[in-house]
Amino acid sequence: LCLFLLPLCAMSMLSGWVESPGYPRGYPPDASLNWSRCAPPGHTLALTLTHLDMEDSDGCENDALEIFADGKQIALQCGEMSFEDLDSTVNPSLLSSVEGCLSLSFRSDYSNTKRHTGFRGFYMLQDFDECEEDPDNGCTQFCHNYIGGYLCSCRLGYHLDTDGHTCTVSCTEDLSGTLRGVISSPSRPGPYAEHAHCSYILSVEDNLELLLHFTGEFDVEQGPDGQCVDTLMVETSSGTQGPFCGRVPPSPPLRTGSHHARILFNSDGQGSNNGFTIHYRTTTKTCGGIVTSNSTLAPQQSEYHQGDTVTVTCDLGSVLNTGDKEYESTCQRTGEWSPVHRCERE
Repeated sequence: LCLFLLPLCAMSMLSGWVESPGYPRGYPPDASLNWSRCAPPGHTLALTLTHLDMEDSDGCENDALEIFADGKQIALQCGEMSFEDLDSTVNPSLLSSVEGCLSLSFRSDYSNTKRHTGFRGFYMLQDFDECEEDPDNGCTQFCHNYIGGYLCSCRLGYHLDTDGHTCTVSCTEDLSGTLRGVISSPSRPGPYAEHAHCSYILSVEDNLELLLHFTGEFDVEQGPDGQCVDTLMVETSSGTQGPFCGRVPPSPPLRTGSHHARILFNSDGQGSNNGFTIHYRTTTKTCGGIVTSNSTLAPQQSEYHQGDTVTVTCDLGSVLNTGDKEYESTCQRTGEWSPVHRCERE
């Protein structure tokens, strides 16, 4: 039958009695007993002494019962004690850790002046309630105990992460192709969710640039040292802007310089900050007022639009690798100049 009920049979083997040699008639001289049992996952092992009648001596030097939990001595007994005294003073401490072991060692010396019946104890598995007794169980929202283990669950709107403990929110969104819109922290306008790992992807035509405007309250957790506890970042092919945090948003508009951006928001497991709201839009890409270093442009403007053509003249002491001093370049739809030739120092 145990072949079909192996887990239950294994559990039943971890309960029973342990007693001194010859109990209850009395233990002989020079007797010894070594005993050990270990608990399976999600359990502890408890020992309850129901009887103790041994030779008494100073420090239990003659006859002794030593009990260990996970290799550490937790009791040294000898003499005589009633069950009531055992149950109130000794038994509460006879408990292993989760998946830990209990062991005992009994010994008697070469002679006793009178007969002693010895000791008897009952050992059994106990379910360990990780939810109530283990503050480090890892569940960030709800914890549910069952015999041999526990599981975590989440409030409505959250989902359990792959670690089986962390509750997080689904806040990854691909907004490619939209020219304008709004991105907010999870649960806005209320405090944002803990353990959030959000990624918002923006992608438009390559002749457009994405602009970000922060509106309303900006409140992303920042530490007393000024370092960001929770982080908001903007990634583009040319680099990363941020992290942004605190109560002062980036000055509008935040120019990405790109037609493709990823907005990343991460929060830790605590705090009650209200987050952010971003309005994004696009504008036609323009070319900057520099084509290459060591040169000037004509006509000179702060920015140029698609199709604008300028004359690039190398500064005094610089020439093109062709030997010329100037050439023409045109602003492209992608916001880049073409062609671009470098003015090298002579």
